[in-house]
Amino acid sequence: YTLYAQTNAPFMNALVNKDREAYGQAMLLLVLSILFGSVANAAVLSVGDVLCNCVWQRTLATTLNKLYLSGKVYYDIVDYTKVMEDADQRIATDAQLLCEKFMHLLFGSPMYVGLTPQLFCLLFFWTMLVRAAGWFVPCACLVYFAVNVLLNRCLMTAPARAVRDQATRQGEYRFAHTFLRMFCENIALLNGGSREEAKLTILMERVLSQVRRVALFQFPLNLSSMSFYWGLSFASYLFPSLFWWFGWQADLDLDTFFTVTSLAGSMMTVLSTVLLLSKEFSEFVGLLTRVGELLDVLSVAAEQAATASPP
Repeated sequence: YTLYAQTNAPFMNALVNKDREAYGQAMLLLVLSILFGSVANAAVLSVGDVLCNCVWQRTLATTLNKLYLSGKVYYDIVDYTKVMEDADQRIATDAQLLCEKFMHLLFGSPMYVGLTPQLFCLLFFWTMLVRAAGWFVPCACLVYFAVNVLLNRCLMTAPARAVRDQATRQGEYRFAHTFLRMFCENIALLNGGSREEAKLTILMERVLSQVRRVALFQFPLNLSSMSFYWGLSFASYLFPSLFWWFGWQADLDLDTFFTVTSLAGSMMTVLSTVLLLSKEFSEFVGLLTRVGELLDVLSVAAEQAATASPP
């Protein structure tokens, strides 16, 4: 991406000056940068996919199943103590979604870039800005980003809690369908279809109500992230202009000024991509809370089962 952005200027100059040799070189660099960027992004996504499906998910599922099936934990937490009635939902679904969300945050997806590739781009633009205009512009960009991160952190608590509650409601709805499948013969014998339909309707309405709450709580978070995104162009010109306006560099070199604004805009774009992952991060926190609660409950139940005296 960086090579592609730096090649645009030579490409336009060669086109304006009708320099065929420079035009051919610029076209070759553009094609190579596109191919290299595509291969690099695809390789990062493949590594993340392998880690998610072959390492993280297997390790997490093995740990949860081992605790869940140790002694009579699977019976104690559901039928005896009723500490947690949706353990199957958390093991079979939430754990998988947690690994997927973590992979998307760390490595990205085909629709957006994750934190790991953005870190390398951020380091590159930081170095280029320091060389071109000193420390003020990159530090100002980071301060602008930090303020928005703190604001998003304050707005993230309610969406994360709402996502956790939504997963709980979905677990209840899924359990009702499992119950219907397991006892379908008895329900049919007693003509209980209308009763089960009414129960499923109520549970589905609870799921949809929670979905609406998630969307409502996500609105301020999305508004903060999009405000940061739309303020990028203004900030990318404001910080370099302050650098020259207050005389930290005596002579205003227009070429240097536009180079700095371009680099600042690129750095702010990278930071905005990180900030736009706030929604994904809030969903990740909600799933992490549910899986963490499950691990706590299973660990305590497994210890009690191990220390309990046999009947």
